[in-house]
Amino acid sequence: MINKELVRMFIRRHLTISLVVSIGSGILAFCLALLFPDTQLEDAAKISLGWPQIMKDLFGDPIHAFTDIYGWLNLQVFHITFWAIFGVFASFLASYIVATEVERKTIDTLLACSITRSEVIVSRLAGLAVILSFSIIPFFVGCLLGILILDQPLQVEAIGAACLAGFFLFLVVAATTLLVSVYLPYQTPCLIITWGVFGFLFLFKEAITKLVPVLANLAFLSPYHYYRTADILLRKTFFWSDWAVLLGVFISFSSLAALYFSRRDILL
Repeated sequence: MINKELVRMFIRRHLTISLVVSIGSGILAFCLALLFPDTQLEDAAKISLGWPQIMKDLFGDPIHAFTDIYGWLNLQVFHITFWAIFGVFASFLASYIVATEVERKTIDTLLACSITRSEVIVSRLAGLAVILSFSIIPFFVGCLLGILILDQPLQVEAIGAACLAGFFLFLVVAATTLLVSVYLPYQTPCLIITWGVFGFLFLFKEAITKLVPVLANLAFLSPYHYYRTADILLRKTFFWSDWAVLLGVFISFSSLAALYFSRRDILL
């Protein structure tokens, strides 16, 4: 089902941008870690009093973030920065699986090869997963180096688990982009739709459910409900079931995209 040559071609095509994103994100993670203020608890409590509740809901409480390096990393790195960078990157890569080929009228050349449409989807998704896996490594290393230089307690498992949670979230973003692209095979519109959907789902989980408590029962509909980096980094707990749900969504959306793509007529 996986065509190794298609996987290699997809990786080679996006090698340059992958290196830029991975190295740049690693440097950014390192720099953000070094900004840790290491504030006394009393001072952090005073800062917390000055923050409106909506800010705490969106970004975390300064009591944790300004006194604990892992609370700081959750606030500055994993809460938004991590998924924003790699979510956009994953969406961009996914848009090249189908949408860009149709838009550039090169899809007929690709499908003229002795491969099935499902092979195209599965193989390129495999290449995307490989790219994401290796691109996250410098980010992971950047966080660890920042912690070491600050002489803070090093908990490799916590940073690794937070990165892994992000990886599964990025797969969901990629699968969503792919699903949109097989129905709307134009890169810019499918990217805008995907980013709009995930931007709303983030606000829904982090703010709207707090402002309208009755909606809290629907929080499970947002993939960010299963991206619990605060639990991982501050409480050192995580649930395999969260990652299983994200993986299940990825497989479901990818399967739907492959099924529709294999049956639809492509108008060039």
